[in-house]
Amino acid sequence: MRRVLHVITRLANGGAAENTIYTVNGLDRARWAVDLAIGGQPGSDEDDQVEKLAIADDVTVHRIPTLVRNPGPGEVRALGDLRRLIRAGGYDIVHTHGAKAGVLARMAARREGVPVIINGIHGHTFSPQMSPLARVVYRTIERRVARYTSHFVSVGQDLQDQYLAAGVGDQERFSVIHSGMELARYTDASRLDAAGRAAIRAELGIPADAVVYANISRMEPRKGHRFFIDAAAQVAEGAGNGDAANTSSAAAARASTSPAEAGAPWFVIVGDGPEEPALREQARQRGIADRVVFTGYRRDVERMFAMCDVVVLTSLWEGLPRVLVQAAATARPAISFACDGAGEIIENDVNGWVVPMRDTDAVAERMQRLLHDPDTRRRMGAAGQSKVNDSWTVESMVDRIDALYRRLLDGSGTDRDRS
Repeated sequence: MRRVLHVITRLANGGAAENTIYTVNGLDRARWAVDLAIGGQPGSDEDDQVEKLAIADDVTVHRIPTLVRNPGPGEVRALGDLRRLIRAGGYDIVHTHGAKAGVLARMAARREGVPVIINGIHGHTFSPQMSPLARVVYRTIERRVARYTSHFVSVGQDLQDQYLAAGVGDQERFSVIHSGMELARYTDASRLDAAGRAAIRAELGIPADAVVYANISRMEPRKGHRFFIDAAAQVAEGAGNGDAANTSSAAAARASTSPAEAGAPWFVIVGDGPEEPALREQARQRGIADRVVFTGYRRDVERMFAMCDVVVLTSLWEGLPRVLVQAAATARPAISFACDGAGEIIENDVNGWVVPMRDTDAVAERMQRLLHDPDTRRRMGAAGQSKVNDSWTVESMVDRIDALYRRLLDGSGTDRDRS
């Protein structure tokens, strides 16, 4: 049996945490002994996330209190703590996830002579949305630690291409392994009938015959919910005349459409996070607080996809937007900013639209275009569902990671530069 350590800074709601947990839970215990190291103090929010994400009982969880998200003076201590853990564990593979853990744990693994060091790339660590100085610093760091990385696992093709273009690693040391999801949950939810959808909407206080736009992502600044609220306000203002061409200029006055009127647009934000108070205030200031619903964290997220009509993603950077795959699996059209990976899932005018980053007017125009066109919503939803295949399942992801581990161990990590 070979020993594997996964390292992640935090288990925040999102794809990196879910992919990590699916992997540590799913690897064959006849072949792999799996440990997980996470940052944060005992008793912190991480403990809640450990419970939410249901880590398997036979996975040993190590807490590294010095491993925190933001850069600071504790990095040397975190590096030392990681080295001690790796030395004591005698690991054959260290598989890192995310920016901070990805750098420090790879450094620690190299210094402790771990045979295989893998970095999972779930999002852009030197995104174009960062300041130019931050991009240069993080890109330089990534190039440095790439020298002793056996292999990179990118969740999407866009992400891999950008890392290679930036001089991080080389083609031979990259694999694209799609984020694994419990797709059956979403495809099953797509078959929910009108009565079932109405029942979910009633739970949320939404009329059965409303047109519901959902943004399903954790409320943190990089997810760009403020753009969603602005676009929602434009759609609400323009809903009285249904004129998509006038959507961008409709801010002069709000239409008289009441939230209870048949076919009126409603807006749902699914998830929790620190931005919620600011977003509630923004909705109030834009005059749409009475038709914006905040659901909080949901374990039944597939029901939220099933009850909505259109999924909207206004994220500023991603790795591979899982929410767009889930929308497609639930047969819902999607509108997204042109964040990393959006174009791998959305084909314009087929199952939705990808619009320029931060272009709220373009988002609002597409939302308005679908408001009074249920036939197009159904056609686009069906087209999206036809794009989703088994490469997105948890089982496929775990099988491909297992195969990668075995291949790299057979090569004794010779892909990496030990100099």
